[in-house]
Amino acid sequence: GEMQQVTSDPTADWSPSWSPDGSELAFYAFRSGTRHLWVMPAAGGPARQLTDGDAADYYPRWSPDGREIAFHSLRSGNMDLWVIPADGGEARQITDDPGGDFSPQWSPDGKSLVFTSGRTGSDSPSLWTVAASGGPAEKLTDGPAWYSVWSPDGAHVYFVGFGDKAGSLWGVPSGGGAARQMTKLEGKPGGLGNAALATDGEHLYFAWEEDLGDI
Repeated sequence: GEMQQVTSDPTADWSPSWSPDGSELAFYAFRSGTRHLWVMPAAGGPARQLTDGDAADYYPRWSPDGREIAFHSLRSGNMDLWVIPADGGEARQITDDPGGDFSPQWSPDGKSLVFTSGRTGSDSPSLWTVAASGGPAEKLTDGPAWYSVWSPDGAHVYFVGFGDKAGSLWGVPSGGGAARQMTKLEGKPGGLGNAALATDGEHLYFAWEEDLGDI
């Protein structure tokens, strides 16, 4: 079908996230001179600025009940996870680790967040989980992992491979366990998009990038 353009600001808009009721989109943008979170009607219209300050905020993701938005930010001086009320207000810090935490995803029940982190000290990030209220984080994948999503029933987490898992999609039980390769895409021209993955419980939807250039 026809695509509908919903933003037209001269600056770039990134990483949209649907509200659970489908009425709004959260995204981050450079509109105020620093990367901050914004919220707008999904059908288009004026956007309201949700976060402010000198530090950059990225990658908003709506909680299942629609009350809060998780994001990663440099506002602590390090890349950590934060949560802010969807209507605006004071953000609370969820993680605090020098390794850097990013790309939070809410569990379907809203109790946990899965995120990507380099906190092991290696060059390859892995997936971790933490309570949405904060607390100690637990490692979910032993090997490298990138962008992730939960299955609708909360039983599995699917992710884009990284490092020795690059080029394929993988799944891991949300309670921990061995990762399972979901795709075999080796040898095809192009590659997986780093931050585009979704599932309805029956299928995985992903981006495939084919970059071609001529002189």
